[in-house]
Amino acid sequence: ALASFTSWRTGFGVLGVLGAALAAVALRTENTTVRDNNERIVRWNAIVLTPQFYKPAIAGGLGFGAIVLVQQSSPFLFSDRFDLQPWAFGAFGILYGTAYFSGALYVNRRATTVGSEKLMRRGALCMLLAGLVLMLCWYPPLGSTPLLAVFLLGYIALTFGQSLLFPNSAASAVTHFAEGGAIAVAYCGLVQQGIAGIASVVGPLASDERVWSAIVALITAAATALVFSLRTASSEPTVGTSHARH
Repeated sequence: ALASFTSWRTGFGVLGVLGAALAAVALRTENTTVRDNNERIVRWNAIVLTPQFYKPAIAGGLGFGAIVLVQQSSPFLFSDRFDLQPWAFGAFGILYGTAYFSGALYVNRRATTVGSEKLMRRGALCMLLAGLVLMLCWYPPLGSTPLLAVFLLGYIALTFGQSLLFPNSAASAVTHFAEGGAIAVAYCGLVQQGIAGIASVVGPLASDERVWSAIVALITAAATALVFSLRTASSEPTVGTSHARH
C-alpha cells in the first residue's frame, strides 16, 4: 500500500520508526545473568561435523533459501508478467503469512505426538511438491489468470512446508547435545542464515522464471533427501547425547 500510494522511500521511514521503537523496548528490558551451571565446553567441530546436526540444519537452510529465491523473484513476476500493482503483491503476502501461521499452529499441535523427524518429512515433501509445481507451471499454455492461480498455490504450499521444516530442523539439529546446546543453536542459525544468504545472491542472477523455479525445485529436492537420510544418521553416536525427543 505504501509503494502504491506514496513514495517508495516511505517504507524505509516506517522501518526506521519501528527500529527505534524496538530499540526503546530493548533498552527498557531487564537483563538477567545466565548461569553457567558448569556446562562443559564443546568444540565446534564436535557439533557442526555431526550428521545429526548438519543434516537437519542444512535441510532447514535449503528450505529457507528456496523461500528467499521465490520472495526475490515474485515482485518482478507480479509486476512484469502479470501487470499487478505493488499493493496486490502486499495483499498476496497475507496468504503467505496465513500459510506460515497455519503451519506453526500445526507444529504446535502435533510436535509432541508426531515428533520432529516426521514433521520435517511432511514439510520437506510439501516443499518438494510445491517446487515441482513452480517449476512446471511455466510450460503448459496457461492464460494469465490460471497461471497466477497455480503460481500462488505453489508459493503458499512452499511457505506452509517451510513452516513445518524450519522449526523442526532446528529442534532436531540441537536436541542431541545435552552439553553445548546453546552454542549448537547459534551454529544452527549461522548455517541456515548463511544458506539463505547464498540464495539471495543467486536469485538476481537467475532472472528467467524457468531458471529460478528449476533452482527452487532442486533445492527442495536436496532438502528432502537430507531429511529422509536422517534415520540412518540417528544410530550414530553423538557428543553429550540427549534422549529428549520433540
